Amino acid sequence: MEVLGVVRENDDLLDLQEKIKQSAESAGMDYVGTFVRRGLERESLLDLVEMAHHKSILLSDLSTLSDSPRETVVRLFLLEAANISISVMGNLNADVLDLALGEAAKKKRSSENIVGGMQARALRGLALGRLPYGYIKGSDGQPAVEPAEEKIVRLIFDLCVDGKGIRSIVSELNNRGLRTRRDGAWSMITVRDMLRSRFYIGTYDRLGMRVSGNHTGIVSRDQFDQVQSRLDAGAAKSGYKKGEPYLLSGLLVCGGCGAKMIGVKRRQGWDRKDGTKMAKSYQYYQCGSRTNQSRCGYHSRRASELESEVVTQLEDDGIQMAQPNSLAPTAAFEFSDKIERIVKKAVSAGNTPSAVRDQFKILFDRETTIKSKTRRHISQYVHQIVVEDDGLVIEKR
Repeated sequence: MEVLGVVRENDDLLDLQEKIKQSAESAGMDYVGTFVRRGLERESLLDLVEMAHHKSILLSDLSTLSDSPRETVVRLFLLEAANISISVMGNLNADVLDLALGEAAKKKRSSENIVGGMQARALRGLALGRLPYGYIKGSDGQPAVEPAEEKIVRLIFDLCVDGKGIRSIVSELNNRGLRTRRDGAWSMITVRDMLRSRFYIGTYDRLGMRVSGNHTGIVSRDQFDQVQSRLDAGAAKSGYKKGEPYLLSGLLVCGGCGAKMIGVKRRQGWDRKDGTKMAKSYQYYQCGSRTNQSRCGYHSRRASELESEVVTQLEDDGIQMAQPNSLAPTAAFEFSDKIERIVKKAVSAGNTPSAVRDQFKILFDRETTIKSKTRRHISQYVHQIVVEDDGLVIEKR
């Protein structure tokens, strides 16, 4: 896999470029050059996304993306949403998001004295700030179970173990008329955060301090582990584009054999010289016929390229339509303010990388549903699209 080094412009630019090149090559990466960032505003990442298309990137350090640790987390999500694999020099095998969240958590601490006092409290298991749903602060300062909320927490975990997904659990809670602590309706993000929280097995995890058996758990460790396995399996299966329809689904016809073309996802994997396994997924439209190998060789086209070509032709014909979010790797930039709010809450709560990624996946899925609306818009004008080797034939209604 090709890797693009990324550095900031500074006095030691040449030396830094050489170091990042050596780091990439020593890890068995196919180093293709260095991208020099000459601005740190969020929009400056657009050029990097374009340059890193179909490549991994290797950062000289986390500050390459931003001077603000919290903003660095936001920008990591923007790059991940563009399907760009990210690593950082000196920690090639580390989860970059984990590193960035750790830096953001440190930055949030206003002073060493305050932090020291808070960590001391955390080590004693004393409650800091608002406690999770199901708990209140006891007279001794320790978290204590709140009986009415405890029943709902148990219900949520039981429903998940019984096979219900996050969306179904939320519907169940709201249909029963159950309310959150603030008397609001339940949301997917709230329920997912609860299912991911180790607090419910008696573990207090705050400010880098983890105290096991600190307080009374509401669910058993066995049940908690079952829930984590279910959530992890669902995340691995879906990725960021869970449930996302292909824009041209049902409209494409193979020009080679006349069969319908279908949306498929191909996963490319490879091993670095250090043994690290890498993988990346790509979306295509492929001839759906299983018997046409001799006629068209399973005619296929990259989804993003074909979708852009169709939209361009329709607009050239005078049909006005907005470019779908998911056609561009920069789609997430359009709702980066919402990503920022997720990150702010995550840093304050000390959430784990997996929990924050879960929240981002929900946001990404919700925001990119505009794609299905655009498909319906195209269907109003298009009967079918014949995909030939040398172009498209759009048959309008």
